Order: sequence, then C-alpha cells, then structure tokens
Amino acid sequence: MNEALSQMRKFGNYAIQKASNCFRKFKFHTTRFYSHWVSLIRSLLRALDAVGSQIPTSDPVMLWQVVLQTFGTSVYLLYIHKLLLIQWMIWLMECQLDTILALLIQNNNKKELLATVNLQTVIRNLALTMEEDSSLMTAMAAKDLKDLLLICTVIAQGVEQINKEKYSEALEAFQEVKGCPSPRRLLAQIHTLTGQSFGKLVQPHCALHCYRKALEVDFTCNSALYQSVLVFRQLGNPKVEIEALHLLYSKVQLKSDKSSSSASLVSPARLCWASCAQIGDKVRPTHSHKA
Repeated sequence: MNEALSQMRKFGNYAIQKASNCFRKFKFHTTRFYSHWVSLIRSLLRALDAVGSQIPTSDPVMLWQVVLQTFGTSVYLLYIHKLLLIQWMIWLMECQLDTILALLIQNNNKKELLATVNLQTVIRNLALTMEEDSSLMTAMAAKDLKDLLLICTVIAQGVEQINKEKYSEALEAFQEVKGCPSPRRLLAQIHTLTGQSFGKLVQPHCALHCYRKALEVDFTCNSALYQSVLVFRQLGNPKVEIEALHLLYSKVQLKSDKSSSSASLVSPARLCWASCAQIGDKVRPTHSHKA
C-alpha cells in the first residue's frame, strides 16, 4: 500500500510540473499528455487496490468518485487533489465541460443533478487542498495551476455559449474572469472574446473598447485588431478601417522580419500607442453594459 501511495504522490508532483509547462506555452495537445493520463489512472487504480477498495467500471467519473470517497479524509488527500487537477486539465483540453462539472461536484461531496447546477457556481465554491511540499521544486504551484484552470474553464464555457448564440451568457462568463490574475496573452484573449460578445449583441462601441484593452494588455493580439477592423466596416468608417488594416499589416511584417530591426516599418511601442488611439479614442462606449 505504501508503495502505491508513494507512486501516486510522486506522479502528482511530476504531473503538476508537466501541466504547468503546457499552460505556460498555451499549447493544448491531448496526445502529448496521453501517457501521463494513463499513468494517472494506473496510480489511482493501484492506490484503490492497495487499500482493498472495490474498483468500479471503466467510467472515469465513477473512478474518481470512489477515489475521493476512499481518500477524502486521509493524509493523502493533498496528492489526490493534485492528480484531480491533471484530470481536470485533460478534460478541459477535450472541452468535456459536463464531465468536468461531474468531477467537481464529486469533489465538493454534493449529489446533485447536472441539469440543476451551474459550472461557474461549482467552480466558485470549489474547495481543494493546495498545500505545497517545501522539499520539492515545482515549475508552478498547485494553487496557481488551479487558478489558471478556473479561468480557462470559464472561458471555454463562454466560447460554448457563443457557439450556441447565447451571447449574454457568454458575456457574463467573460466578465467574471476578466478581473482575475492571469497571463498577459490570456487576458488579451478574454478582452477580445468579450468584445466579440458585445459585437453579437449589436453594441459595437463597447466591442471596440474591449479590443482596445486587449491591445493595451498584449500588443501581439492580432485577433483584437482584426475584429476592430470588422467593427469599423460595420460602422461605415472606411478611413479608420484602412488605418487599422495598415496597422495590422505592419504588425505582421514586424513579426516576420525580426532578424532585421532596420527593416521594421515602425517601432512596436509607437504601434501600440497608435493602435490605442485609432481603435479606442475615435469611438467611446455609450451602452449600458460595462465593458
């Protein structure tokens, strides 16, 4: 039993480090983590077998239910929760939001129908043991990974609402995580998605404000600049539309010609200030929604 639980502990810390590297690069490729997912499941099964617990069917949600019930009050809960973060991440990469909801409900010790609960509410009330082992060196603390998973999951839910043409619900999701500490590139995407939601709600001025904030946070967020071009076209402002298109072209040229600084059409700092002036200052948000 001690050997199985020791393996579970070591893999939990190792997987946290691998997962943090994945999030830092913003590359969500499930195949890259397949071997780790297999190791995770094997660790859980061995731990259950070591304590003589009945192993459920192949349903991973049922497996986690038994694991949490078995080790929920033990000293190993810390490592179980680290493994839970990895499982959460893998399902998030596959956009299995309903499965994530079922997993988090199990962790919160609640037996509720999935149709009666909201993923954002469950995440908001989520309680995980995130103590760190000071003897270990990790690339990212478990708490930081959990916070990043919270943000990414809510964003994924918002994108799902956009695909369902439920733009007000999507906007609510993006607004909830917009103020959370997050990497610069991720925050820029949150602002961009918020702007797209405003655009679908026929509030172009609020959308432009969001695209401006995205560029202020991350100048390399070309999607925000491109979306602003579409809004200017919608507003019938061809002059500013052309200016934004030239700016977008300049940014692409800068990216493709990094080797020669003398060939740059204009400095990144100057472009950033220009983008803020062109995109944000020409049109101010005037609608009731807070961007």
